[in-house]
Amino acid sequence: LPFPLSKTHLQYAIDDLHRLEVIIHTMFKGYNIIYNSPYEASKMTDIEISKIQNDVYGMAWFYRQIQSYKRAKRLNKPQVQILAKVVVIQRHLTFLNNHFGNAMHRYVSPSDCRNIDQYTAECGQLLATHNIILNKDLSFNANAMDEQ
Repeated sequence: LPFPLSKTHLQYAIDDLHRLEVIIHTMFKGYNIIYNSPYEASKMTDIEISKIQNDVYGMAWFYRQIQSYKRAKRLNKPQVQILAKVVVIQRHLTFLNNHFGNAMHRYVSPSDCRNIDQYTAECGQLLATHNIILNKDLSFNANAMDEQ
């Protein structure tokens, strides 16, 4: 599928995610499904699409990933878990840099630009320390993580 997804593809993707959520959660005893009717499911899909449309550059997701990364560091999680989070963050940062380049300040707030610069440097340094290379096409050399 071409990115960014069209609204129709996005609706199908979110509906599929809701279906997967229901399947996974109903495997657990006593799980209470949030929505029981097609109307409720449709309303949830519209809410998710609205969230995505209001956060075109994925900054809300980016900050959730940053919080998860900080929590993993604070809790002294295994290095491979921290590196996996860093790869996810660095992929997003690489995408933003590839897409906007030097014009990023036109699209995101000054504080977001500072945070992007800060975490680009921090994540880049951590990945370099562990010989993990993230390519412009967002792929990376997974062999370095296997050696950990």
